[in-house]
Amino acid sequence: GAIVNELYSLLRDPDPIVLVNCLRALEEILKTEDGIVINKPIAHHLLNRMADLDHWGQSEVLTFLLRYKPRSEEEIFDILNKLDSYLKSTHISVVMGATKLFLILVKEFPHVQTDILVRLKGPLLASCTSESREMCFAALCHVREILRSLPGHFSSHYKKFFCSYNDPHYIKNQKIDILCELVNDENVHNILEELRICCTDVSIQLAHTAIFAIAKSCGEDKVREEI
Repeated sequence: GAIVNELYSLLRDPDPIVLVNCLRALEEILKTEDGIVINKPIAHHLLNRMADLDHWGQSEVLTFLLRYKPRSEEEIFDILNKLDSYLKSTHISVVMGATKLFLILVKEFPHVQTDILVRLKGPLLASCTSESREMCFAALCHVREILRSLPGHFSSHYKKFFCSYNDPHYIKNQKIDILCELVNDENVHNILEELRICCTDVSIQLAHTAIFAIAKSCGEDKVREEI
């Protein structure tokens, strides 16, 4: 108990390395009790110290902050404002950590969903075209998650999800699935043309995925069954 209390008090240490190491130590010591408890004072202290941490420390803190549940709309927006800049970090783990935290807040507080997703849209679209395949794939997965609750949310940006010739197949698959969710009367011709191009991919599996996507986009379930 004394060690735990001392470690909790050391979270206030001005040295950012001490702060992160204390978080790790508390997590290990308290693992049988579901780890360190992130209450309001600790959560806001961590948020205020984010700028002092290196990107590894920021990623860890963002993971711990997933445990904290804000109590009011005002507090939510306070958290969003403090984390906005981390959506544009040059480090993949920080961007994805902040994005995940934003999406958790969407689920917990649907009444602020619009504001949160407006903040996320730009950084997510930028990540979807990132040269980093890891960042691109993670961002595409987040887009698909958003589309489950908000179909068509990215429809006006559908061209961002067109496949590049050098995209690996796992990224092309994600993009094709997203394009299926974004089809509307205005973009259906362009999306179907993109899917038609994907049908000629050297990967037979990807070509089949594109064919299924065309059937789905056209609402032709029978075509899907026959392929």
